[in-house]
Amino acid sequence: MSMKRLRSLPGAALAVGAFVLTVLLGAGGAPALAWWDQNGSVSMTVTASNTWPGPTVTLGCATDGSGGKAVKVSYTLSSAAQSLQIVAVKADGTNGVSYLGPVTPGVSGSTSISGDAQFVATNRVGNVLTLRVIATFANQPQITADTVLTVEPGNSSGKIHCP
Repeated sequence: MSMKRLRSLPGAALAVGAFVLTVLLGAGGAPALAWWDQNGSVSMTVTASNTWPGPTVTLGCATDGSGGKAVKVSYTLSSAAQSLQIVAVKADGTNGVSYLGPVTPGVSGSTSISGDAQFVATNRVGNVLTLRVIATFANQPQITADTVLTVEPGNSSGKIHCP
């Protein structure tokens, strides 16, 4: 486009005048510079929390070498527990009866559960027995882990299986 044509556009003189006035008065200098020269820096501060994840528990299960009539439930904790218990889990998910077998607090251990034990017979839901290990630590909350055992229907054979 030629200058003659630009001058003949409506409002062209006003636009040129506003531009010249802006440049002469320096109005909008910083924003104009920021618009054309966009660069900057960002800083970030990272602060480590004083709350770290608590201890963990890992469960294992294996047939106890008794023809499928017992399982050995093992546990491994990330640190030694002050107390440890194994309970049956009710159908509604709440804690039920505590297993009275030998359970020693510590970093790891195991206990054997017989399929024909009264604990299994009275706490299973259908052919499922859910066990919950509850470990309590010094100055830490309780942590839990569940494992689901399968009891043969009717349990006349006394067989119990790991997941």
